Amino acid sequence: VPYTDDGLEAILFTAEGDMRHALNNLQAANSLAKGKAGAMVNQKTVFQVCDQPHPTIVRSIVDACDKGNLHLAIQLLEEKLWNSGYAASDIIGTIFKVTKAHDSLPEGKKLEFLREIGFTHMRIASGVNTLLQLMGLVARLSRMAEVTALDQKDYNDDDNNNKIAMVYVSSVMESLQPQSFYYSTTTMV
Repeated sequence: VPYTDDGLEAILFTAEGDMRHALNNLQAANSLAKGKAGAMVNQKTVFQVCDQPHPTIVRSIVDACDKGNLHLAIQLLEEKLWNSGYAASDIIGTIFKVTKAHDSLPEGKKLEFLREIGFTHMRIASGVNTLLQLMGLVARLSRMAEVTALDQKDYNDDDNNNKIAMVYVSSVMESLQPQSFYYSTTTMV
């Protein structure tokens, strides 16, 4: 079977450690590639056959969130993934895998990102599989980057300290709202 290196990497990514999936994906990608001029299993054919969001697009979204660029992250999410017909569960699963394997995110920030992704994955798995859930995730990840950026600034400036405190308090309040909502709805029954 003729292949490219990025094609094999895509097979490994989509198989998630399962040899049977890897062989099935390779066979399906090879069948698709045979009908084309190059007849090579490459990254494009693998992701086309497996119908998963492309990790480089998802990596761009995570990188935009890491830099606090919310508008770019939402634009990529909506235009490149959601409007292409990917399900929220496929998108969140790929976001998790890409973030987990992200090599340039600091470990602490990566863990915070994975925590938020996990909460969003739970909401999507429970049936709230909308674009709004994914956009909320992207907004929370971008906010984390803003908080981190503010934390690294000079603490001697009173005005800056007030901004840091306001961002921190609002992020804490945001994280408490879903839990208190869940608590209030379960105790009222």
